[in-house]
Amino acid sequence: MIAPHRFASILCLFQGEMSELNALGVAMGLARRQRAHLRILHISRPPMSILDPLGAGAVAGAIGGGAVIDQLIRDDEREIAVARRHVTDCIGQHALPLCVTEQAFETAAAPSALFSPVDDFAAPAIARFSAGADIIVTVRLDSGGLTTESGVLPALLATRKPLLFAPPAVCRPACALFEPRRVAIAWDGGAQAQRAMEASLSILTGAEHVSLIYVEENSDRAPALREAQIYLRKQGVAADVRHYQPVPSTGAALLRAADDDNADLLVMGAYSHNRLVEAVIGGASRHVLRHADLPVLMTH
Repeated sequence: MIAPHRFASILCLFQGEMSELNALGVAMGLARRQRAHLRILHISRPPMSILDPLGAGAVAGAIGGGAVIDQLIRDDEREIAVARRHVTDCIGQHALPLCVTEQAFETAAAPSALFSPVDDFAAPAIARFSAGADIIVTVRLDSGGLTTESGVLPALLATRKPLLFAPPAVCRPACALFEPRRVAIAWDGGAQAQRAMEASLSILTGAEHVSLIYVEENSDRAPALREAQIYLRKQGVAADVRHYQPVPSTGAALLRAADDDNADLLVMGAYSHNRLVEAVIGGASRHVLRHADLPVLMTH
C-alpha cells in the first residue's frame, strides 16, 4: 500500500474575526498532524478602491479623499494587529513555529506557520496564494471573514483545491485541536465524491471510525458503495455504510447522518446536478456549508 498524499502546504483565510478562530485552530491542528507548512492569509482591500471604485480620482478629490484613505489605512492596521494577536495566541496551543519573515517561511525545513497580510481584492489574492497550497481552510459559509463576500465562494471553487470549512467559534471551542477520529463520507457514486474521498485519505488513515453515508436521492442510480468500501480497504481504511432518506432534504440528511455517527469531520464532493442552474454548487452543498457544526472537507 502506498502512503496517501499528505497536505504539505496549507492556506488559511483569516480576517481576525472571533467567528473565525475555530478555522484558525483547525488549520493549525491540520498543519501539526500533517507536518505541513501553514500560510495564514489576511486580505485587506486596497483603500483607494473602496473610496473610488472607478479609479478616476474624482470622488476622492471631491470629498477630501486623502483623509478618508488615511483613516481606512489606520482601520486596516488595527484589524491586522488584532488578527496577528489571535494567531500568536492560538499557535501556542499547537506547537507550530511561527516564522516572522517570508524568507524564513519559504526556506523552513520543518513544519511552520506564517501570518501574511496583503493588500488586494479577495479573488485574485486567493488565486495567487492557492497556487502553492494543497488545501484551503476557511470558516463556514456566511459565518464571518471573507465568506460573507459574494465573490469569495466562486473564487475558492475556481482554485480546484480541497476546501476545509470550519464551523464558527460559537459551535466549537475557539482554536480547538483538530483531531478527527470519526469521519463521515457523503457518497453518491459520483466523480466529486470520489475526489473528496481520495483527497482526504491522509486524514482517513488516522481515523478510528469511517462511515460512507448514502442519501437515496435516486433509487435507480448505482452508488458503487461496495466499490468505495473496497477502495478504502485497500488504503487501510475500514468503512461501514449508512443509508438515509433525503428528509427534509439531502443536505439536512447528511448533517443528521454525521450527527448520528458522532462524526467530527464530514467529507463530501460538491453536490451539483447542473452547475449553471444551481449557481456554482447545489442546494445540498450550500445547506451543509451554511449549517454544519463540524468541519467539512469539500472538493468541487
